[in-house]
Amino acid sequence: MAADIFGLSQGKLIKSGCEIQAQLIYEQSVHSTIHELSRAFKDFSQDGILQRLARDKSAISALESCRVHISVALYKLNNSLISPSESSLDSTILNDIKTWLSGAGVNLYTCIEEFDGEIDQTRNLAEEKLNKSVELVKKSLQLTKQLNTRISSTDIPKLSDSKFLNHMNPNLVVAKDGSGNFKTISDALNAVPNYSSKRFVIYVKKGVYFERVKVELSKWNVMMFGDGIHKTVVSGHASTSDGLKTSLTGTFSVYGKGFIARDMTFRNTAGAIKKQAVALYSDSDQSVFYRCRIDGYQDSLNPQSMRQFFRECFIYGTVDFIFGLSATVIQHSHIFIRRPLPGQENVITSHSKFLPEDYTGISIQNCIIRAAEDLTGVRTYLGRPLTDFSIAAYLDNLMDKLIDPQGWLPFNNNTPPPETVIYVEYNNWGPGATTSSRVYWKGLRINPPRVEASRYTVRSLINGEQWLPATGVPFKLDL
Repeated sequence: MAADIFGLSQGKLIKSGCEIQAQLIYEQSVHSTIHELSRAFKDFSQDGILQRLARDKSAISALESCRVHISVALYKLNNSLISPSESSLDSTILNDIKTWLSGAGVNLYTCIEEFDGEIDQTRNLAEEKLNKSVELVKKSLQLTKQLNTRISSTDIPKLSDSKFLNHMNPNLVVAKDGSGNFKTISDALNAVPNYSSKRFVIYVKKGVYFERVKVELSKWNVMMFGDGIHKTVVSGHASTSDGLKTSLTGTFSVYGKGFIARDMTFRNTAGAIKKQAVALYSDSDQSVFYRCRIDGYQDSLNPQSMRQFFRECFIYGTVDFIFGLSATVIQHSHIFIRRPLPGQENVITSHSKFLPEDYTGISIQNCIIRAAEDLTGVRTYLGRPLTDFSIAAYLDNLMDKLIDPQGWLPFNNNTPPPETVIYVEYNNWGPGATTSSRVYWKGLRINPPRVEASRYTVRSLINGEQWLPATGVPFKLDL
């Protein structure tokens, strides 16, 4: 009997040893990535070698964008480290780790892409400086699979604060007329405590706030609410026509995790003529936009990476106007398509992927898709792939007649994308939902089995059951 007990004990020790070893290998990989990326960051600094090579406004803007993206990537890598207090990893923690790692990879990928169109020497050097960091991120992501197989999973549901949205006592008030604590949103955000584990609420009174707002990485768990989408408006007009890279054009940009916005409008007034012009940019994990209006033309909504949720919103745009590399679910919202420049075609979604293994995508569920104005002569498509692993899903939506019968548009001329591009249409209705003339692509799933369509829901795509209940925002967990 004693020998049996000893054997069982040894078994537990061996298993525990494997778990510890897997964690140590993973931690070492992430630390190596942080070290390598920190070294590379010096070359992108204002006195680095790349800055000395930059000869025009576009290259300088690319470097400015890269400094932001590399800083954010370093922040995400640090968040992907396993806390010493974690004796075991449940699936919630493991999902968080994968999300942060993937998000860091997205930032590095975006940094490299910012140099598209630049002279070969500058682009090649930028890519060379970041290649090792990209490979290390990939290695760390692969190591998470070993963590998953060695560590048992016990989920601990978070407590729900369902009354939160109806009983908001703001910590700060913003008012243009001086009746609040601050006159600008940016000044109010500067007063928010850093890395707060508690919800910090900012009430923005009615008015049009002409400012470029940035919720910094250090501003955690901020909630901002206004007096309604027609009353509280944040407005800007930056665009790529100003010499900026797309990610720097956002009127309202969010980086700090756990952000919630309610009853506000985020607007970019650059118009179709100015091309890419972002109204809302979000690189915040577990962010929520509830009863908001995102108002622009090309590239108006950019959920860049991490996990994002939109509910009961009004989203306006033209070309690629819901785009990014994130895992995003948009529910019970109105998507309005505007008239683009002459000769342009409208595209609603344009998703990219950093790695094939990333479980990301854009999912639009129980929404209404219609024209915002007369679109005679304009072709409108559900999406087009920016990479060979793009994912977009339309589930249970009303589609008006503006949707082109082919449904989807290839990114490069008439070349069909590979079967690794996954597009899903499930149980949609209305004149634009007729699928008889859709493109014949291997990756297009028309009304697939329910279990397959379920992969693109709040539960599966953004792990919403683990964090959305605490926000108090309504959501549909499954189909």
